[in-house]
Parts: sequence; structure tokens; C-alpha cells
Amino acid sequence: MLLLTIHHIIFDGWSMSVLLRELSALYSAYAKGQLVHLPELPIQYADYAIWQRDLLRDEMRERLLSYWKKQLADLPVLELPTERPRGALQTFRGAQQYLDIPRALTDGLKALSQQNRCTLFMTLLAAFQTLLHRYSGQDDIVIGIPFSVRDRPETNEIIGCFVNSLVLRTDVAGDPRFTELLTRVREVCFGAYAHRDLPFEQVVEELRPERDMDRNPLFQVMFVFQNSPAMELDLPSLSVEFLPIESGMAKFDLTLDMSEGPDGLRGTLEYNTDLFDAATIQRMGGHFQTLLEGIVTAPEVRLSELPLLTVAERRELLVEWNDTAADFPGNRCIHQLFDDQAARSPEAVALIYEDRQLTYGELNARANQLAHYLRTLGVLPEVLVGLCMERSLELVVGVLGILKAGGAYVPLDPTYPKERLAFMLQDSGAPVVVTLGRLASALPPFTGAVVCLDSEWPVISAESPDSFDLLPLPTAENLAYVMYT
Repeated sequence: MLLLTIHHIIFDGWSMSVLLRELSALYSAYAKGQLVHLPELPIQYADYAIWQRDLLRDEMRERLLSYWKKQLADLPVLELPTERPRGALQTFRGAQQYLDIPRALTDGLKALSQQNRCTLFMTLLAAFQTLLHRYSGQDDIVIGIPFSVRDRPETNEIIGCFVNSLVLRTDVAGDPRFTELLTRVREVCFGAYAHRDLPFEQVVEELRPERDMDRNPLFQVMFVFQNSPAMELDLPSLSVEFLPIESGMAKFDLTLDMSEGPDGLRGTLEYNTDLFDAATIQRMGGHFQTLLEGIVTAPEVRLSELPLLTVAERRELLVEWNDTAADFPGNRCIHQLFDDQAARSPEAVALIYEDRQLTYGELNARANQLAHYLRTLGVLPEVLVGLCMERSLELVVGVLGILKAGGAYVPLDPTYPKERLAFMLQDSGAPVVVTLGRLASALPPFTGAVVCLDSEWPVISAESPDSFDLLPLPTAENLAYVMYT
């Protein structure tokens, strides 16, 4: 077993092909007792370093820097949903998840790329940005990519780091069609390619982004598309197999690394295990493949309409989780069924809101007291009662109390304009509104009774018993009206 550990500062992906090719030649020559003949290099890495330094002088450097300052102004932070919150310091513990894109789908992606005058890299990048947009809900998506700067043919045989990190920022606002997003991505890529020579370290140094110790500067997600020559090690009388290595590290929150082989595209999702669980990344890989299939099938649809759920997830969501059929007594109302449940388990918790909770027995008692009080205000069957509430325990007390009194509630959103609330009250003819003291001011001028479940509760509870005999509803039509209003 041969293990090579090489620092990225002197080595890139292309260098591995050069190293293995020369190692094959050297091994073969020594095994045969022959002299070694490797071609002379036209230049050394130091020559490239001098050329790069000379390039980044004065006007050229300022031109490149001006572009990146404009392109990366007010850069957002990509906030993906995570299993755990970030710590105070960034960690680099990681793992990998593999995904395979079959040959037929890969060929479809290539055809789509050609039709839209894009490279396969651009199409995969646009798809990945779509996935991040759908996961995060953000419209300004920032991704880092490694970009080879082996512009001169004489650099092809040199071992060294000829890679620069580029920041690709794409606007996905307006829910564009995927083909429209491809156009945007192509323009972003061409702009970045034209200004690729400014080292990423100098971009960070000049932009001076607000630094957080818990994340990388400028971008937290990277996309890699490997297009370097295939790694081949040809050793006489030996068969060679490359073994995958789990380093247990992740340089970024998330990295998607893709390459093409004879069977299609092969992908690796490298992720920070302090942020994501393996099951989450596995689902993400499935969503990405589903997204690619949807893109090839219908590239003209909008991003929000592209599918994400796998076949198994759709079945789980639409069939298994939706299999809620149960016997239901069709001749009884919801508040009557709740009465039965409260009798069966009065001590069980029925409601939780923030730091408050009510048991079934407590909720039923309060609803009964409210129902008695509403009866004194004339609430009987076929009487509509306004319910002006925000999410709270009192909201459920109000719903059950109104139904127990025989009435039907009219939902009044306290955030609605008073003119709309006035119309709803007038149109329904509700003689009573149930609300909270702090929401009473949201109501328009009202001639009926206003019942505040917080400030008036001492009066309501003192004058009303906590048990209640439900009135029989006189007709089937009225029963349906109360149930569905």
C-alpha cells in the first residue's frame, strides 16, 4: 500500500496525474534495469511565481481588485438549516457521502448544456445553487470554486499549485426559469474567469469582510468539478487499485465534488459533522439527483416548481403519512368529541404555548365556563360570534366555548385593517366578539358585547360553573353549519 501525503501549497489535482505518470515511467525503467528518461521541463514553478508577481502590478491589480470589490459588495452569509447551532469557533470535523448520477441522466445534462451554450460545469453549478436556494430560502447565493490557472501549455507538466479560489455570486431572485438561471450563471462565470488572476488571499485581505471565528470568509459552501486528466498508475506486473480515504475533515460547511467517469457523474458531499447529520446529507444527495432529473425533463419550469422529493419521500409524505383514515362519528360535533376525550384523560396535557400549558380537564372547564357566560349574552344555535385572537391558549378556549354554547365562530385576524374587520362584523351580524384586552383596540367601533378572556376572566369564572350540558342541535343542516363554519 502506498500512501502519499502532500500539502496543497505545492500540489493540485492536475499535479497528481503528472506525478503518477512520472512514477509509472520511473518504476517501469528501474524494474527493467533501464536508464530513466523524463523530458526536461521548459520552466520551473518559480518561473510561474515570478510571472504571476509581474502580472499583478499597478494597473492590472487595480483592475482585478475593482471588479471583485464591486462583485462582492455587501456579501450575504448562506444560512443552511443545520441540526445543531454553530459554536463560537469553526470546527473542521467532517465526513463524506457519495452519489452517482447515471449515464443517461449525465448525457441529458450535457445535451441541455449544449442547447444553452453552457459547459456541464455551469449546468451543475446552477443546479447546486438551485438546491441551496430551495434549502435556505435565500435569493443571493454565494459559492466558492477552485479554478485552474494553468493558462500556458508549458505549465501542464509541472507539479505545483496552479489553483485559485473564485467566489461566484448568483442572483436567483424572481423565481426564474432554470434556463434563465443558466444565463445568469454563465455571465457570472465569464466575469469571474476574466478576473481570475488575483489570488483569493489578496481578495480577502482587500475586502476585509467582517470575520467570524465560526465560519470561512466570503463563502461557506464550495463546488468542485474535476476535469484534470484521469489518474492512472501503470506498473509492470502489478495491478493497481485506488482506495478511498476518509480524512474525517471538512474544509467548509459543505463541499460538492463531482467528476465524470464511464458510467456517468460521480459526486462526493463533504460536510461538517458538527452542523449536519449523515441522514440529512444523504437526503440532500437524493434531492440533488431528483432536481437534476427534473431539470433535464423540464428546463423551462421555474425554480420553485422543480421537484426535490425522491420517490420514496413522496410516497412517505403523500401515502404513508397521509393514511389517516379512522372511524368517526358523523352525528357529533368536534366540541362533543373533545368533551368525551376530557372525560377519558382529564390529567393529560392538551395545550402547550410557550411556558404555559393546560390539561384536558382544565381546558374543558374553561371552555364550559365561557359557554355559560356566552349563553347569558344570548349566544345560542345559529348565532355567530366574532373571535379576534392571535395564537394563544385563549384562542382554543374561545373556539370550544363558542361551539359549546351552540354558536359558530367568525375568525377575525387582529392584523387586518379596521375597515375590513368592520365589514366582517357587519356582514356576519355577530352580536358578540371574544378577544383579549390587548387586542380590543384593534377592533372597529362595535355596538355588541366584547368579551376579553384575560381581563374579564375572574368575572367569567366566578359567574359560570365549570360543567356544561350541551344543547342538542335541532337540525342536520345546523350541525353541518356549526362544524364547517
